[in-house]
Amino acid sequence: MLVKQKEVKRKHVFLRSGVAVRRRENKMAKNFTFKKSEIGTTMTGEFGEDVKIDEALVEVLHGDHNPSIPEIAVEKKDDKVVITSSASLTITLADIMKDTVNRPQVLLLFRSLSNVLLSAQQGCPTKKLMLGYDEILVDPKTLAVNIFMDPTSDAEGELSVAEVQDFLRNVLSHLFFFDGDGDNYVMKMLNAINYSGFDLAKTVGLFEFMVGQQLGNVPPQAYAAVLAPQVEKPEGPSAEVPATPEVTPEAPAETVAPEEQPAGPQAPE
Repeated sequence: MLVKQKEVKRKHVFLRSGVAVRRRENKMAKNFTFKKSEIGTTMTGEFGEDVKIDEALVEVLHGDHNPSIPEIAVEKKDDKVVITSSASLTITLADIMKDTVNRPQVLLLFRSLSNVLLSAQQGCPTKKLMLGYDEILVDPKTLAVNIFMDPTSDAEGELSVAEVQDFLRNVLSHLFFFDGDGDNYVMKMLNAINYSGFDLAKTVGLFEFMVGQQLGNVPPQAYAAVLAPQVEKPEGPSAEVPATPEVTPEAPAETVAPEEQPAGPQAPE
């Protein structure tokens, strides 16, 4: 459902606002490999027996604790500890950043990202979230996201307000926006992210409100139908071109021409 680059004018907005904008790389990912298949993406890491694992985190993610954060499995094989975590998505946030996105897509993406950051605070040390653009997975139809967690990370506690702001701001700065979208919605989002009294829960509420304005009560399974007209907008003028030749051949109808030509000479007679 992403807008193809060649179909629209790409507008890459670097939103610095006094803060250095940089591509986020995930140092945690260096300990794992990510393998894609037809059914999803699997993160795997092999460690020595002395590896320290956050067992509380593994327990919290067991079952349906948070559908946006994949479960973690820990298994001992010979003298190694193997950690695996699987998700049903294959498209990464880095992939999304290669294409042009329109207003509803941007709003849905940020609602998803901020919701995961907020929900992860319930029992999970958010500093263990793997927030590299190549590791965050995105559903291209609904813009829902999956974010892996690293149970071997020695990072503890929650991401600070500044770290959350920095993450959201950097993601926004690396997107290519559809040039036809108006109302300065990107600046509204940036102002909310940069707000000195930033509160993640309130920001989630703002994104929910903006999504509601854009999509109303449309269920996720129907997003494709709603987003399609937005994506095809740039093709509008070219789509109308064949309509003209189809009508013009019918204009000079044979029944009209013969009747008008004899009418001229009959008048003087």
